[in-house]
Amino acid sequence: MFVLENVAKFYQDGDVQRWIFRNLSHDFSSHQFNCIVGPSGSGKSTLLSLLCGLINANEGTIRYIAKGEALDLTSASVKDLRAFRAHRIGFIYQFFNLIPTLTALENVLLPLELTKQQDLHEAAEARLLALGLADRRHAFPEELSGGEQQRLAVARAFAHNPSVILADEPTGNLDQETGLAVIDLLWEETNRSNATLIVASHDERVSERCNHVLTLAS
Repeated sequence: MFVLENVAKFYQDGDVQRWIFRNLSHDFSSHQFNCIVGPSGSGKSTLLSLLCGLINANEGTIRYIAKGEALDLTSASVKDLRAFRAHRIGFIYQFFNLIPTLTALENVLLPLELTKQQDLHEAAEARLLALGLADRRHAFPEELSGGEQQRLAVARAFAHNPSVILADEPTGNLDQETGLAVIDLLWEETNRSNATLIVASHDERVSERCNHVLTLAS
């Protein structure tokens, strides 16, 4: 699905280049559970941003190849990258990143609207029902518990049936019981959607359940 060849990323700090990683080559296969592990500062979140084209690599190539579709993220236009994210990528953030002024239903509708899918409300309602949030569809994020907010974040990420789910420390700010529930939920939804999961995590419970683990050095 993703083929990385000699990828490097640095940030400019005055006159100094701060390298996050260099010469990174790796294949992420379709329909697999992948985990990116490594200490803080090793580039886990940076790599997720590279995979969805939010930032560009300084060196190397990143290609997305699936079902006859191919896109070189390192040379694609802004328009093509925007369409790629809208149709192929679902993103789950550690701190939810829910829109506080929108209800649960409206948050789930956002990715559907971006892809111009039909029967938007029916699809959003079905996703909320599947994740046990049907009775909370008119609640605002601040009215939801931490576990409910994370389930809503999962519902939003899967709403438009993306090929790839990128999750950045999805259990990082949850207690042990809620974290386990979110892990189970991610696996269930990924299997149900026949998607590929790529998750950056310090949580050994996550990496232990993945088919493939990529370790980034500090």
